[in-house]
Amino acid sequence: MYINMEKTLKINIPDIDFEEMVNDCIKDIRDDDKRNRINNSKSFILSTSSAYKNAVKGGCLYKEKVDIKITGGATRDDMIYLYEKRLVESKNGRKYYDKIKANAPMGKCPICDYNLVDTIDHYLPKTIFYQYAITVENLLPECAKCNKNKTDKMAYNRIEELIHPYFDDFDNDVWLHASIDKNAGDPFGFKYGVEKPQTWDEEKFNRAKNHLSVYQLDSLYMILAASEINKELLKLKGHYLISRDKKPLKEIVNISLEVEKGINRNSWKTAMLQCIYDNDWFWDTFIPQFLS
Repeated sequence: MYINMEKTLKINIPDIDFEEMVNDCIKDIRDDDKRNRINNSKSFILSTSSAYKNAVKGGCLYKEKVDIKITGGATRDDMIYLYEKRLVESKNGRKYYDKIKANAPMGKCPICDYNLVDTIDHYLPKTIFYQYAITVENLLPECAKCNKNKTDKMAYNRIEELIHPYFDDFDNDVWLHASIDKNAGDPFGFKYGVEKPQTWDEEKFNRAKNHLSVYQLDSLYMILAASEINKELLKLKGHYLISRDKKPLKEIVNISLEVEKGINRNSWKTAMLQCIYDNDWFWDTFIPQFLS
């Protein structure tokens, strides 16, 4: 039986009845004026889901207006209250918050694919685009580190729009690449960056580079690879000490590489293994010295 273990940056939008979620968040608000304002704005709040999706499909989410007047009378503070006090903290709303968090495959952050999900991030910052404070499509399961690195950064053009795990598909091509840095780490380190696939236009290429930079994934992956390479070298040395034959070592790396590709073709580990598999200096100079 074939089991698909592939992990990608793209994840499904949580299966949540938005109207039911809004009703549950409004329920039991004790402040009569606040509850009435939000109730009067419920139709507007519900319309944000389709407005958001239309903006994404048009490639113009960055053009969304800030400081808008919400139809019905709800205020900026009301919308933030709906998220912070009702969706996050109230018994009625928390079940939806937890469902969004649990939507990440295997509980891992879809941004870094390393840390576990422990929070929800607003793709469009709630303090600026408060109309989308509880819009499901704007709520992403993430780790606290990625959330912190992103801050409340706004995109002022399409290139500055970060990869959106619900809508963007960046997984059909290999774009994350690693290169050996002989002057970093012991015995060496890696640098991470984006290489442009032939099928990509400049816009998609620059979005991927911006994504890597804003979330500081290049730095994270460099640290992870520096630790992982020592494990790989010990594995190779162990095989060599048993067989006293260098020839199978490259195939051993290739087996690990194919496994990682099957899980995530754009993971930091896939890029690291591809790098050492392809690198002549690694096989012709480093390995003979390492095994001697």
